[in-house]
Formats: sequence, structure tokens, C-alpha cells
Amino acid sequence: MNFLGKITGSQNNQNEQQGSQQNAAQQQAQQALQAAQQVLFAPKWSTRMGQCDPPATCEQWAFSCFCHQCAAAKSKTLTDGSDICYNFFCWHWIGGMSYVRREYGIKGSCGDDLMCGLFCMPCTIRRFYTEVETRKTIPLLRGGPDEWQTTLFACGCCEFFQAVLCPFCPAATAKQLLQPNQDMDSCFDWMCLIPPGIYGQVRHMYGIKAEFGMLEDCCLPVVCYPCAIAQARREAEWRLLNTPHVYGMTAAQGVGQTVLGKLGVSMQ
Repeated sequence: MNFLGKITGSQNNQNEQQGSQQNAAQQQAQQALQAAQQVLFAPKWSTRMGQCDPPATCEQWAFSCFCHQCAAAKSKTLTDGSDICYNFFCWHWIGGMSYVRREYGIKGSCGDDLMCGLFCMPCTIRRFYTEVETRKTIPLLRGGPDEWQTTLFACGCCEFFQAVLCPFCPAATAKQLLQPNQDMDSCFDWMCLIPPGIYGQVRHMYGIKAEFGMLEDCCLPVVCYPCAIAQARREAEWRLLNTPHVYGMTAAQGVGQTVLGKLGVSMQ
């Protein structure tokens, strides 16, 4: 009897140890998840403008100082997976910073992006370059049709002349529709983009197939910029109205639901 009691006692001890180990593993997993959430979804920049210590690196500073447009293009590519040549020719560093900030849900305004980009360009580029290398690429929220739902020459007279006389207005509207949960950034928003570049961004964001890829994104809006910009704005409006379950959230919220949904954790 004593022998059987010892065996039973040792089994109980083993079960208790296994249970405690499982609880410890679950706690560690929960802590790791919370830490990942804080890094991924924090609504603020992870580094200061002039920070030189980690996570900022000497390589990032050198790249941002001596090849600023390349660093800005690479940063945007790392954010949404778009073509780096398209980002080089169609997005300046101020627009890139504004786009990255909005995609990651970082608080701020385009006025701040504009002033920082104009008066402290290397610091600005290094800051969002470090940010995208820390947070990595955000999966795009695709799920609608992979073709344009409006044609290139379907714009009306008022829409056409608005794009001719003030291309920044429809381009800024399209940009705001791509990130509908963000606060509108008043008159500074249109200064944070190159109007022809919005065509390629809309196509990439919604997964629309292109006949000539990056060449189409760069050349078509230049050759026929009023119609291309107007088409991009109409497409963004159509997607938001007809597929709100897919596009009615920012990409930062979307990746949060994707990652946490797989782990059985709700963001509500």
C-alpha cells in the first residue's frame, strides 16, 4: 500500500508540475502577444527625430542622408509592398511619411509631416525608415474585384476640369478615401502627395490588375493625368461604398484583426 501511495503521489506531483508549466507557458505567450500589440499598434513613433541609438542605426542614417529619395521609396515599399520604382518616381519623402504614419495609425497631421519634411529631411526619412523596419509590411485588405469598376474616360465635364485646374483636390480626396478612418488633415493634405501618383496607389491598394505594371502606374497618369486622377478618385469612392466590410477600416486595424483573429483574441 505504501508503494502504491508513493506512485500515486509522484503522478500527482508530475501532473501539478505539468499544469504549472502549461500555465507559465500561457502567461509567457500572453505577455509576448501584449508586447507585440504594443509595438505593432502603438499610435506614436517608436523613435525621436534625432535619435541615434537603437532601434535607429548608422546604416539608416547614412541611407537617409545620402540617398534620401531611395530611402523614402524603400520605406513605403516595406510598408505596403508596392513597387519601389513606382514609389521612387511618384512619391516624395513628405508623402511617404504621411502615408506610413496613416497606415500604422500613428497620431499626427499632414501639417506636421510637411514642416518636418521640409526643414529636417534626413531626420524625417530616417524616422519613418526605422519605423517600417520595426513594424514590417502591412497586409492589404483585398477582397473585391481585381478590375477597374470605372473606365479611364468616364469622367464628367466638372470632374475633368477640376482635375485639369486643380489635380491636387481629387488626388487628396482619393488619398483620404484609401484611409477612411483617419482624421481629415485640412488644407495640408493635398501638399503631401504628387497627384499622378494616386492612380498607382489606388490600383495597388485594391489589387487591380495592370496591363504594364509599374510602367502603367508611372506613365499613364502623366500622359493623361486629368482622366487618370479622376478615375482613381471614382474607384476609391466605389470601393468604399460597395465593399465597406473590406475597405471600411485602416490597414493598421486590418492587420490587427488578421493577426489577433488567428490567435483567438478580439480587438473589441
